[in-house]
Amino acid sequence: MATEVAADPQQRNSLMEFPWVRQLLGLAGLALAVSAGVVVALWSQQPNYALLFNELAERDALAVTEALRAEQVDFRIDEHTGAVMVPQGQLRELRMRLAAQGLPQSSAGGMEMLQNSSGLGTSRFIENARYKHALEAELGRSIATLRNVESARVHLALPKQSIFIRERTPPSAAVLVRLFQGRVLESGQVNAIVHMVASSIPQLETGSVTVVDHLGRLLSDGGDNEPLALSGREFDYRRRIESDYSERITRLLEPLVGLGKVRAQVTAALDFTLTETTQESFDPARRAVRSEQINEQKNRGANPALGIPGALSNQPPGAGTTEAAQAGEAPPETPSSETRGETRNYELDREISHTKRPLGTIQRLSVAVIVDEPLGTGENGEAKAEPYSEEEIARFTALVKESIGFDEQRGDTFSLLSSSFLRPEVEEIPELPIWEQPWVWDLGKQVLGGLFVLLVLLIIVRPAVRTLTTAPRLPPQQAASQLVNTASADGGALPEDQLQLSKVPNPPHLPEAYDDKLALARSLVKDDPARVANLVKTWVREDA
Repeated sequence: MATEVAADPQQRNSLMEFPWVRQLLGLAGLALAVSAGVVVALWSQQPNYALLFNELAERDALAVTEALRAEQVDFRIDEHTGAVMVPQGQLRELRMRLAAQGLPQSSAGGMEMLQNSSGLGTSRFIENARYKHALEAELGRSIATLRNVESARVHLALPKQSIFIRERTPPSAAVLVRLFQGRVLESGQVNAIVHMVASSIPQLETGSVTVVDHLGRLLSDGGDNEPLALSGREFDYRRRIESDYSERITRLLEPLVGLGKVRAQVTAALDFTLTETTQESFDPARRAVRSEQINEQKNRGANPALGIPGALSNQPPGAGTTEAAQAGEAPPETPSSETRGETRNYELDREISHTKRPLGTIQRLSVAVIVDEPLGTGENGEAKAEPYSEEEIARFTALVKESIGFDEQRGDTFSLLSSSFLRPEVEEIPELPIWEQPWVWDLGKQVLGGLFVLLVLLIIVRPAVRTLTTAPRLPPQQAASQLVNTASADGGALPEDQLQLSKVPNPPHLPEAYDDKLALARSLVKDDPARVANLVKTWVREDA
């Protein structure tokens, strides 16, 4: 009967020598490794989040989140700032979708505020304050619809009007606009905002409206410097005229000489004098009879009554006789008088003209054009500028003069020069390194997550599983006790991993001293080296 020498239980001085302790620690390490692998795998699969909107009011944030939920989009909200974060790959698409839905809207209520905040116990002061706030919100919404304006706030000063005209105070308004990044408001757009606000409030003058941007710059002139404002408008008009002529020349010559090879500058002298002329002229050659009056008078027979008016003068003289009458001859003819008067009125052709000359008439144009010379091949094969011929310069000159309406009598001047432009060396913009591209970061996260999971499997999970599935290694005392065996009672063969003591038939116990144990092991190896070799192979196979 083979007996196995058991180790002394008192020799277990370390807690790690107990099998159940090693199994418990192995299970704990295996669970920790699996949890870490799952966390890293989930982290590698999560997309990078980008800022969608920041500093939103609660009402706007609720509307945006509801829209994202309806679109089934994964989003996050920062607990500290309230910023809404969405996956970086869907950022621009989501912004366009939300903009199509009108989100985010202004948090300030408009006229609907009057309907939502009505009550029986509301005083007149509260009603006026709500109406004023609603009016400001509506004006801010209207201004925010402009292309360059991101948001706007309007502050109205509406004093209580008195029944006496002399004691009335005119209202005023202030507008604060927040512009999109990189955009500005032109003077025409500022004037449009001023007139829109002034037209919305009764008795509000344009000079009482102030427009300020988010950087604290005053955009409106306020109407205090009217001459300066007129000069600014005249300068803007002159600049537009000159820019239009320059662009016209460039568009005309670029197809002939090449893109970017024409530089044109135009200086325009404009007349902003307002002149009104009224002129009345008559044409004597063109006349017509308007009216004609003819007075004609004839007197025949006896002489009319002459003398001093009275009774005696009106009496005819007495009848008298003459020698001719006595002889029977006819009396001489009585003298008569004839009067003719004629009056004619003519209507002459009259022309009345009222002339008002427009502002900004062109008095003179000064045009200067530079054309880049074409590149040719020199003697050594190098690029060399070749000037244009005189015929080509004349052709360019004629084309430009026709395009701008050149008038020599007006005093216009023109100069066209052919010269070689300096070509600065333009550094090529390097391509974005591959490690800075967004898709590389996503791929790197997934690769790192996979490597981490693989390392966890190889370093932690595999040894832990091996420890749990294989038999625990015996301590040195138990391993040495396996070398001390006795023969079986029936004389059968012993297993390959057991040895028979030939010299010590019944050893009571293993020696306590280390040197004695070592000497016993050496003697066993010397007596039966084959079985010792088989036992060592078995141990090595189990460890593998």
